[in-house]
Parts: sequence; structure tokens; C-alpha cells
Amino acid sequence: MISSPADRPATAVGDGGVTRSQREIEAVYDAILTGLRHMDHVSGGGERGFLVGVSGGIDSTVVACLLQRAFGSERVFAVNMPTRFNAAVTRENAKASCRLLEVDYLSCPIEDLYQQVSARIEAVEFPRSKGSYDRLVDENIQARIRCSDILAGIAAKHGLIFTNNGNKTELALGYTTLYGDLDGAIGPIADLYKVQVYELGRYLNDEVFGQEVIPCNLLTMETVPSAELSEAQDVTRGLGDPIKYGYHDAVLRQLIEYRRHPADLVRWYLDGERSGFESDWNPDSWSASYRFLFVRRKVRRQVKGPLQLDLFEPREIDYDYRVEFETLCRNWVNQVDVLTLYEFLRFGVTELHFLVRKGTGDVTPPPPPSPPPPPPRLRPCCWCSCCAWCWCWCCWRCWCGCP
Repeated sequence: MISSPADRPATAVGDGGVTRSQREIEAVYDAILTGLRHMDHVSGGGERGFLVGVSGGIDSTVVACLLQRAFGSERVFAVNMPTRFNAAVTRENAKASCRLLEVDYLSCPIEDLYQQVSARIEAVEFPRSKGSYDRLVDENIQARIRCSDILAGIAAKHGLIFTNNGNKTELALGYTTLYGDLDGAIGPIADLYKVQVYELGRYLNDEVFGQEVIPCNLLTMETVPSAELSEAQDVTRGLGDPIKYGYHDAVLRQLIEYRRHPADLVRWYLDGERSGFESDWNPDSWSASYRFLFVRRKVRRQVKGPLQLDLFEPREIDYDYRVEFETLCRNWVNQVDVLTLYEFLRFGVTELHFLVRKGTGDVTPPPPPSPPPPPPRLRPCCWCSCCAWCWCWCCWRCWCGCP
């Protein structure tokens, strides 16, 4: 039986009554629970229930566990919404985890809805445009049915708050569906990279629950991470998401948290220098296929995602980073021709030394970017969507205390 949230001490006390320092994963866990419990205050008071769509994957299972620890089993409700693309192993994962968590669980198949909507969309044609009904269109229909229709409808019917189960890696890469799995009132793991989600899952099993609440086949990646939206994402054949987790997590962290220029990454590859990444990913993954990290920036322009629990990361991927990243990209394209950049992103770093300055035989790293000009002394604040630095026109003061 799963213990209640009150059974776990709030602080860890060592010998002599001195509070010991927390490991990072413990601090992440406590911070997420604190943020989740704050929802009782921001949602208008009262103890509302929470609805989570459980797919049987690592993300939704970890979110369900966090909700159970934060609010107790009686306030958590879970829905599994399978189609023919969802394997038996992931369906059983979802059911087994909810049974151990003692939360209300139901299965609501959406195959019939998916067939009707997809058939209708495929048949729609304009006089001047036939359109193209490809695999991506078909997959996104399923995501929108699950979130915008089923989860939103059930939440409205029962007065629940439904969650967003996305992680920071997928959000940054644009591996999400507008009006689909971007929906939700709060994203408990939206500030965690995928590798951190796995670490948190192991922590929950080993030290919070003391049993295998999160199935072992997820933590060992025997069941690969997959959206299960088509035959090309069949977990029984080892087919999953088109993301190299670990590799992309480390690259994203350098670009987002540490504000590395893309030229810095290429220079490290060419020099064989990995000191900036050794703590983040396995060196063997350097030969992994590299895909353009922010190819879907327009999606994030159109929608403000669910409320994220911003934990310990010094930088985020919203407006302040978007402006800076696009400026860096423009400068980078000026240094390396577009064909070279495309081939680098497509084929990966192992072929990079053949592609830089293609046709010239010159493999010299690109020159470092010139330092940016100093920012103006007065710039408006970010919440009013004007710009993003430290000066606030509304309070007429500087947030960071600089002169």
C-alpha cells in the first residue's frame, strides 16, 4: 500500500540533528511537490482534483506519481486513451501503476473518434487546394482528440484540473502538438530534461515508494520512449521518438542554460574537446544524428504553454531566449553556408570535418563571433512583452540592482 504524502519527512536530518544537504534530485522532487501544492491557492481555493492522461510511458507515469505524493490518491484521476497503435505493454504499464498508486483509473479508447475525424479531414478539399494528408497530420489528430476533446471534456465535467505531461527536451525541440499535448493547466515536469525525468523515476521507486510503482521496463528503456501515434512508433519493435535523449539534452542545456553559441559547439567538435559535456552525456553519443534543435520556433510563438514549475535552471526557453537564439542563428548562417549547416544538422557530427567549408578542403573552425554590443541602460520589462532585460518601466527600477 502506498503511504500518504504526510508520512514522508519534509526535511532530511543527519546525525546530531543537523539538516544534511540534499542531492539535486531530492531538491527537484521537493520543489515540484511544493509547486504543485501551491495550485490549491492559485486555482481559487478549495481542494480540486487533478486529471492526468496516462499513456504507460515514463513522463505520464512520473507525473501521476508526483500528483499522488502531492495531493493523495483520492484527488488524482487517471485516463488511458488508446488507439490501435498503443501496445499492450504500455496499456498494462498505465493500469498497473495506477493500481499501485490507488488512484481512480479508467480506459477511454478513442479509435472510433480517430477514424471518423481522420476520414473527414482527409476528404476535405478546397477548390484551389487539395492539401496533403500525410503521417504528421494523422498523428496530430490523435493528440488533439486526447487532450483538447477527451481530457478537457472530462476535466470540465468533473471539475478537475488536467496536467501537461511534456518535458523540457521535447518542448525545446518542438516535439509536441499545438492544441494537443501542449494543453494542460500545469506542467509538473516541464522544466526537466528527459534524462532528469528518468532520474526522478528511479528516485521515486527506490526512495519514495520503496517498490516498483514505475515499471522497470520504462526505467531500463526496454520499452523505448514513444508517442505511439503510428506503426512507425511501435514500441514492440523498438521504434520510438526521433530524439537522441541524453545527446540532445546536453546540447540543449548548453544552448539554453549556458547560452553557448552554435559556433562554440562546432568548434568543440572540430577540436575534439568534450570537457563541457562529459558530465552531461556519454561520449559515444557524439556520433548520433544531429537534428535542428529549434526548427519549430513558430509553434512556441503561437502558444504560451502550461504553467511550468521553474526549478533550478538559470535560463528558460521562452521570450528572452527565443530572441537571443534567433540572433545567434542569423550570425551563424553568415559564417557557414546554408548547405553546410543543413548537412551538419542532418548527418551528425562525425561527418562535420568533411562538410565545413565544403569543396575547399579547409577544415579550419569558423572564427569566434564578435562580442555583442553592450545592452542599453534602460530596457522595458519582459512581462509586458516589450523586451527582456533588467529594467522595469512599471516599477521604475532595475531588477538586478545594476547602475
